[in-house]
Amino acid sequence: MSNGGRSALTGGLSADVVLTTEAALDLAPQWRVLAEEAGNAFVSPEWFLAWQQRYGQVDAPYVVVVRDGGGGLRGVMPFVKRRTGPFSVLRFAGGALGDRFEPACAPADRTPVAAAAAVALQERGRDWSAVVLDWVEDDEPWLDAFVRETRRGLARTRVRTTPLPYLDLSGLSWKSYLASRSRNFRGQLGRRRRGLERDHEVVFHTVTDGAEIEARVETLFRLHESRWQGRGASSLAAERRRLFLGDFARLAHEAGWLRLVFVELDGKPVAGWYGWHIGERFAYFQAGLDPEYAGHSTGFVLLGHTLEKAFAEAAGEYDFLRGDEDYKLRFTDTTRQASTWFLAPRLHPVRGVVATLLLARGIARRLPASLRTPLERFTKRDGSSPE
Repeated sequence: MSNGGRSALTGGLSADVVLTTEAALDLAPQWRVLAEEAGNAFVSPEWFLAWQQRYGQVDAPYVVVVRDGGGGLRGVMPFVKRRTGPFSVLRFAGGALGDRFEPACAPADRTPVAAAAAVALQERGRDWSAVVLDWVEDDEPWLDAFVRETRRGLARTRVRTTPLPYLDLSGLSWKSYLASRSRNFRGQLGRRRRGLERDHEVVFHTVTDGAEIEARVETLFRLHESRWQGRGASSLAAERRRLFLGDFARLAHEAGWLRLVFVELDGKPVAGWYGWHIGERFAYFQAGLDPEYAGHSTGFVLLGHTLEKAFAEAAGEYDFLRGDEDYKLRFTDTTRQASTWFLAPRLHPVRGVVATLLLARGIARRLPASLRTPLERFTKRDGSSPE
């Protein structure tokens, strides 16, 4: 393994920093198992590799690898390092596009793994100025341990917060879940699906053939762009983002996680759903709809179909990921909260730079669109944007 310094030791765990993509991917088979235990594709080697393929020219690998006393891999924190002006900032790979981040490890190991990783980073403190931790679930003990063990007087600043709706599937079946929802919800879901089947030949198509993925991902992106016409900028407007997500779809398919599902009416894809089933978690990441069929509730029906599919696959949780849009909250009443944290030494000049950028963003949100867009584009220069 290519590592960046001497080992750290915390609670019987040692940590090294891996500085090349090749060395990090040598760990992929064991790392993948840990990501599956976490139920989190955003900290998997597949997400990391796809990110490095498209963003490696600006984000250098800085992967913290944690082992036990016998040399067994216990956790991975897949950071990258980006130069931002005079400062170097660490961040989870793909943090700008992912929805929830944590150490890739067994859930019970998060705190000791984070603590060991923090000690390793402390030993290489001259390499970096600050750490951005995107979308960490609130009240996670591992975050406290990570901040405490760096021993650099790190101060944390909450940058932004988002809801994470989810549905605990344990102890439920599709039938008992429906029985737990309102009569109105059950009626609408049934009537709208029957209406589609009455007026069209309806097919729910799940992509299983790897040869289909490239074309089907492009269809999903086209439907997503159509959904956003006239509603502002799409999150997939940048070509590099689409290429990255296409790469990840192929890698996730090879790992057996990808769930790429379409509803087709009379042979035409009119709604698509892009997500995955990793470990116990069935996750909804992205969707697209043909606005021509907006009145047919195709998105609502497709979301219901994927939830039924999660039950059929014996998933333990359906994760709606970031955002508490009304259409998600029709399916669940439970929500977590996640926050993005900026960590830096209290007296480091990088704190003043970030404080200025955050203030500018707050001002931007209150400006007319003609002034807001240029200012938001400028303030993304702190590295929060992958563009």
